[in-house]
Amino acid sequence: MKIKKDRGRWLFLIATFVAASALGGLIKIPSPVGSIAFDSAPGYFLAAYIHPVLGGVVGTFGHIASAATAGFPLGHVHVWVAILMFLCCFAFGVVARAFDTQWALIPACIIGIILNGVVMPLLLGTLGTVDMALAKGVVVVLTIASAANVLISAAAVRLLVISGARRKVR
Repeated sequence: MKIKKDRGRWLFLIATFVAASALGGLIKIPSPVGSIAFDSAPGYFLAAYIHPVLGGVVGTFGHIASAATAGFPLGHVHVWVAILMFLCCFAFGVVARAFDTQWALIPACIIGIILNGVVMPLLLGTLGTVDMALAKGVVVVLTIASAANVLISAAAVRLLVISGARRKVR
């Protein structure tokens, strides 16, 4: 999909999936932070099914929407989390699309869960962006939430592929 030629289509997809992400962000998962929710599944889905960059953009804005509904409990740290969400969704999409087989979703899911649930909070703690105790304390619940978001999106991609819906090429 060419960016310049399909700019309107890209903007429509981003707006639609950010709206879906914002709705998912209203479904909170109890945690010490308050902004962990079902907000990233649309970003992961779009990254795997259409394009990794689109999924990353949706993951970024989806996190901001989810954090806004929680009142930005981490303040400016949500900007860093949003940037890292772009990278998580992007990496998931790249791996899922690297191989045009049904099995590509398995390593993509593992990578998405580990990056979002473990690496991201510990990276923020190591860099001093958040307290390391908070980072360690949120790993379990964030890993569970990441697994739910990633598996929902992988199941949706798989169901569409099984149904015969044509997956967009790179």
